[in-house]
Amino acid sequence: MTPELFSLHKTFRARGKKPELRHILEAVLSAAARFSSCFVICDALDECVPEHRGDLLNVISSLQTQLKVFTMSRPRPQDIVCFFQNVPSITVYADTDDIKNFLSAQVNKRLFFHHDLKDRIVEKLSLGARGM
Repeated sequence: MTPELFSLHKTFRARGKKPELRHILEAVLSAAARFSSCFVICDALDECVPEHRGDLLNVISSLQTQLKVFTMSRPRPQDIVCFFQNVPSITVYADTDDIKNFLSAQVNKRLFFHHDLKDRIVEKLSLGARGM
């Protein structure tokens, strides 16, 4: 962890508060200046609270001029779709068999004796996921 990020963490942890977005942005940019190339990865933008998503998208926009930014989101919220309409994107869908394998492993950990129920759960959830 860079000194800038450590200091940010230490300062706000001592106060029992979370830093504001501007504090995080300042620390990230200061830390990034130490490197010749820096990537920022933002996952699950669609899970950001809608009231704050605009602020986060503005920060991402300002970061793009100084860093390499990789973002991930489901294609649902219209503000996200509009924001990224003119940038390169890759659409990724999970394979139904991959979803079934994952679900089967998770269900097997929890439902030891209910084989019929396990199969029905995996089938329903994997069909409902539709590639998510």
